Amino acid sequence: MLVSLGVENFRSFKKKTDIKLKPITVFVGRNSCGKSSFLRLFPLFRQSIEAHTTGPILWFGRYVDFGDFNNVLFKGAEEKEITFYFKIKCSHYIKDYDDFFNNKKGKRKLTDFTVELTIEPDNQKTKYKNLNIFSDNFKIFINQQPQNTIKVLIENFNKKEEFNISKAYIKKSGLSYLLPVLQYETKWGENSEFFSNKYLENLFYRDFRSFDYLYSSYKELNKYLSNKVHESKVLPVLSDITIKEINEKGLYDSLKNILKNNKDFIYDLNENYSKIYEAIAPKLLLANLNPLLLNIDEDLNITFSNIRYIAPIRAITERFYRFQDLQIDEMDHTGSNMAMLLNSLSSKDKKLFGDWVKKNFNFSVEVDESGSHYTINIIDGNDIKYNISDMGFGYSQLLPIIMSLWLEMQKKETKKNQRNNDLFFVIEQPELHLHPAYQAQLAKLFSKIISKASRFNIKIIVETHSQYFINALGESVEQKQISKDEISIVVFNKKDKETEIQEAYFDEEGTLENWPIGFFSGE
Repeated sequence: MLVSLGVENFRSFKKKTDIKLKPITVFVGRNSCGKSSFLRLFPLFRQSIEAHTTGPILWFGRYVDFGDFNNVLFKGAEEKEITFYFKIKCSHYIKDYDDFFNNKKGKRKLTDFTVELTIEPDNQKTKYKNLNIFSDNFKIFINQQPQNTIKVLIENFNKKEEFNISKAYIKKSGLSYLLPVLQYETKWGENSEFFSNKYLENLFYRDFRSFDYLYSSYKELNKYLSNKVHESKVLPVLSDITIKEINEKGLYDSLKNILKNNKDFIYDLNENYSKIYEAIAPKLLLANLNPLLLNIDEDLNITFSNIRYIAPIRAITERFYRFQDLQIDEMDHTGSNMAMLLNSLSSKDKKLFGDWVKKNFNFSVEVDESGSHYTINIIDGNDIKYNISDMGFGYSQLLPIIMSLWLEMQKKETKKNQRNNDLFFVIEQPELHLHPAYQAQLAKLFSKIISKASRFNIKIIVETHSQYFINALGESVEQKQISKDEISIVVFNKKDKETEIQEAYFDEEGTLENWPIGFFSGE
């Protein structure tokens, strides 16, 4: 679950700019002030995780075209690097190799993570530079050094420990989408001979080099025990500890299970636990780093796979469409497959969609077949039928948006017993070529969708110049159709080539607070 998204050194965003994502997040501002650049991060990440790339970002792809790294780097940047910030709630934890491929999940408890991903140019490509992971229990800083060396700094309850790992690099793996993992030039570490399958069952994407840190943890533990414990008792327990358990209570609960009936062991553990924790927690975090990265990466992949992007200029409609026997389950970002998608619906779903449009916009949509062709017709408020190509440009711009919303809502309804992943609708300028009344109705439809489908974790992100759209959201708040806390208005301002943002919001009466004076009047 993506909570917020931020950038630094990206286009006109010189400083770190972080935006919290509400159920409805609206971007407003003058032309060329950074709204579209920020909004298009969402389709940028989707096209990056869908493509098979060697680097982290695909700048030019199916949805958006940013050119290359140098095109998006802030002009005048002191360092040739761009940083992305993700705040997420991880809803599951992949514990081992079998869980990953069999799609089995551990506990569903949400865990908060902040991810900072820094990239830099590499000739015509983009490569990883730094990766930082923060949680309530720890901070991990991963930095690629020269000569294939990685520096990992771990902060855990005010204690810092630095690891310099030679013959290693941070790189995308065959299992990752956006984030890298630690990879090594040599597989076997110093203490690899101690690790056989009879000791370790949880080997999920741990390079054998990382087993050194498990064995070092075992040796550190024994330093504080009056009666040394054999490795066969300790290593299986240490190898089974996950990131979630590496906190003061969780680690203690795991360690006491090594010899829970041995009074001497429990006494030594209790007497020396603070020192034991400080000694082994960073090493256990490092041993679990790759499983953690893959787990967070999978959550980000699920999020970005569920982005539905609608571009600003949608495809124009045609008078006749030829039948094509294609399977379609998603609206194209330009709306070019709108007619094909509508025609592929069952008779029942076509009627449901037509009735839904009628209820919200006072017109309906239907499909008429004629030989090897079909037409898309609009039935207006007076029940008069028109071919959509005779109805002006506005309908061709509106229908891809509302049909995409309806279609994805239907999918959510039919899969309501499955895992409830976030669904993002990212829409540029939905008001284009629409009468002010339809602009307002579209905003009220968004409010209605959020209020009635809160269990579906839907988020709508919109860039707009429409005063009617903003005012209609305020009316929805005033009429209690949606909570004021579910809407955020982000105002983009450009000063001296740098973009800054401020958040406006509605009060209980639907009045905008912290709104720039004269914003729509041009003062």
